[in-house]
Amino acid sequence: MAWPPACVAGWYPHQLYFESGKGAHLVDIDGDRYIGLRAGLGPLAAGARPPGDPGSRARPAGPGHHVRGGGNMHEVVAAERFLGALGWAERLLWTNTGTEAVQIALRLARAHTGRGHRRQARRRIPRMARHRAGQLHGLRQGGESLFRTRWDSQPPRWRTCVVASNNDLDNCASAFEAEPGRIAAVLVDPTSSNTGSVAPEPGYLEGLRRLCDEHGALLIFDEVVSGLRLGLSGAAGRFGVTPDLATYGKAIGSGMAVAAVAGRGEVIDLVLQGAVHSGTFNGNPLAMTVLTATLDVLSQPGV
Repeated sequence: MAWPPACVAGWYPHQLYFESGKGAHLVDIDGDRYIGLRAGLGPLAAGARPPGDPGSRARPAGPGHHVRGGGNMHEVVAAERFLGALGWAERLLWTNTGTEAVQIALRLARAHTGRGHRRQARRRIPRMARHRAGQLHGLRQGGESLFRTRWDSQPPRWRTCVVASNNDLDNCASAFEAEPGRIAAVLVDPTSSNTGSVAPEPGYLEGLRRLCDEHGALLIFDEVVSGLRLGLSGAAGRFGVTPDLATYGKAIGSGMAVAAVAGRGEVIDLVLQGAVHSGTFNGNPLAMTVLTATLDVLSQPGV
């Protein structure tokens, strides 16, 4: 039988959602019992919730800190809460680090625009000078000086970005003119938060939104550092400009290894059409529980 398109993540017709587990056994949300032959896609050599598992101590009735081989309701609850807090995004994908979130966002942008061919790889993503953008090698060019190394000076054929000046719309417009029909997205940290907070100039984010719309590119807010520090709705709520995608990390899980890509439904849903998104620890119960608890605290009046 041909591999169905709905199986891109390995689940058909949809993934199972597990409620609890111990040792070799898992129980799904319908109460059905399974032998966990997937072993969480590898890591569960000692089974689910082995003795000493911190997830077992934190939530003894739950599935432990890891249950891959299926989903869990903690990731559903966390997604509903996070999307509700943001207010502008329609879908999200869980991942583990900011670097992964940026990588996924760029993959979705290239898939959505069709501007991801290798022969176009030299310059596709304008990013702002001195912004972090994670550890992706192709985005290190033009990163902040504090973390620069001699290996960040790449030959042109390796670069997947063109560096634009922050708060300079004309400079970004020039990048579009130099690469007509080849730019998939603009990647910007709205507050340039990794090298000292730099607020966007009046009209700057609005101008980036307009440029992306005019040239058929996506606008991506990199909020891996700033996410939730500007408010529950992030930069979109603070500055009144809605991106196509936004990346989050660090603060959304109070230091847990958790990150997310949120945005327009039609872009996120490309994972159902072959834009690969996977990760052994994506949406793990422990991180999701901490993320939800973080939102509980930040949602209290006066915080």
